[in-house]
Amino acid sequence: MAYRRAYVGMVLKVDPNGSFCPLQVIWEDGKHYPVDEVRNVTPAAQTEAGGPGFRYTLVIRRRERYFYENAGRWFTWVVAPSTDNKGGSR
Repeated sequence: MAYRRAYVGMVLKVDPNGSFCPLQVIWEDGKHYPVDEVRNVTPAAQTEAGGPGFRYTLVIRRRERYFYENAGRWFTWVVAPSTDNKGGSR
């Protein structure tokens, strides 16, 4: 199974000290999903994305999912559509 990055928008609460907390994810299709809980924030280097960043463990609709922030851009990993055409064309 192959995966691809899905870049998303993120609605954030920013504190006066500059720290922020994700409140809502805006998916590629424009749908908004409230963040139920932020479970963890971990430094995570993203070599393909250009350097240091953070991995956020978020709960959305009772499901835990990882989101990555690097230089203000947010993404998650999703299953890539299969390019395999075993069934033939119709």
